[in-house]
Amino acid sequence: MKTATSVLASTLLLAIGSGCIVTAAAVTGVAVSQEFIDNANSAYLEAETAEVWIASKSVLTRLALDPIETDEKITAAGANVNGARVTVRVEPFDDGQTKLSVGAKKYGFYQADLADDILNRIRRELR
Repeated sequence: MKTATSVLASTLLLAIGSGCIVTAAAVTGVAVSQEFIDNANSAYLEAETAEVWIASKSVLTRLALDPIETDEKITAAGANVNGARVTVRVEPFDDGQTKLSVGAKKYGFYQADLADDILNRIRRELR
């Protein structure tokens, strides 16, 4: 474990030294890329961001076979669901409103039906 931590730290120092931007998402495994933003199913919900974040993690935890990965700073979570990599992002939008984005990708292709199903499960969780 100490070796893996040292290698990770060395890699981060090398990346930072070469001018690359390193974010917490890259370290935790939850990546929110422009591709995700362009392909995610999104909805604006009449709920506080904290409530949507809790509901999102709850739904992903129930659906995933393995523990989910979360990044509390950017309120993003990732999990493997039905063989697809699912990413959820929760963002404050307006007073009392939150933007929820869900993307699902399997074999390199976005799975809009799966993303929509998870988005709707999170909506139901909030009721």
